[in-house]
Amino acid sequence: MKIPKQVTILGKTFKVKQVSAQEIEKKYNGRAYGIMDFSSKLIYIDKSLNPEDMLSTYLHECCHVVTYIVGLNQVIPGDLMEILCESMANGIMDVLNTKASS
Repeated sequence: MKIPKQVTILGKTFKVKQVSAQEIEKKYNGRAYGIMDFSSKLIYIDKSLNPEDMLSTYLHECCHVVTYIVGLNQVIPGDLMEILCESMANGIMDVLNTKASS
C-alpha cells in the first residue's frame, strides 16, 4: 500500500509528510518513527523506513488521529495510548494481510 499525501479520518483531513528522522527528532524531542500533530493536521513519517514499517507507522499515527477526534487522549495516559495505537496498527496490518513488525 502506498502512503497517501493526505488522509481524511472522521471528517478531519491531515497532510502526510515523509521527512528525515532528524526532522522528527526535532519536532518530537526524541526518537520516533512518526508523529501526529493534531493542531496542524499533519502526520510525519520517517522516510528512511522500509515499506512495511512505513505502513505500520502510518497506521499507528492514523490511530492517534482517531483517539484525538473521539477524545480518548483526554482519558488515556500517554504510555497506554502508545500501546493502544501500536496494537491497533498491528491488527490493521494483519487484516490487510501484511506482516506487522514487532
